[in-house]
Amino acid sequence: PATAAATSASRRLRTRGPLESLPPAAAQAGGVELIDNRRERAFGTAVHRALESLVYRRMLPDTCDDSLAALLRVALLEAGADRPGLDALCERGRVALDRALGDRWLRWALDPARALRRAEYPLTWAADEETRSLVLDYLFADESTGEHWIVDYKTAVPGATEDPDRFAAAQLARYAPQLAAYRSALLARGIGKVRCALYFPLLGRHFELAAD
Repeated sequence: PATAAATSASRRLRTRGPLESLPPAAAQAGGVELIDNRRERAFGTAVHRALESLVYRRMLPDTCDDSLAALLRVALLEAGADRPGLDALCERGRVALDRALGDRWLRWALDPARALRRAEYPLTWAADEETRSLVLDYLFADESTGEHWIVDYKTAVPGATEDPDRFAAAQLARYAPQLAAYRSALLARGIGKVRCALYFPLLGRHFELAAD
């Protein structure tokens, strides 16, 4: 019996989760961090879905209307947002969508009159003997120039004392390989010129990746 008890205790120690194995204060801090990360992921997913839905509208709303707000709330829940933080996330999402819909560039990009507008556009690209499956947040064609634009939505924001332009430069550097892969996949399909941009709804601004 003593041996069985020791074996059972040993198993419990080996199977304790990463938070359980930390001291109480550290486990509590880790738990808060995990909740915050889950909320941020849910927020990003929900805002993406709300922006995606605008591609299927015949007319863009001036602000986040009731229909868009309802979709946002459902998307947050489906993405795993916890109910205690739900109202705050919904309000933050409304702010992001209001700023995006108030931005002239994004309204131009989402113009319902465009012949080519695609949300969550899938692409398969073969490079270096590897086939990759890609999904573009938003793809549209500017009929006046013949250019195609790839827009990747990001819900990150600069820190309280961080310069927005320096923040954008860092974000572009971080996501340049991803955007370059998107561009290469489209160019491989014979599209002549492709421009890429990151769009930050909470800033209501886009930042374009240099062509080179």
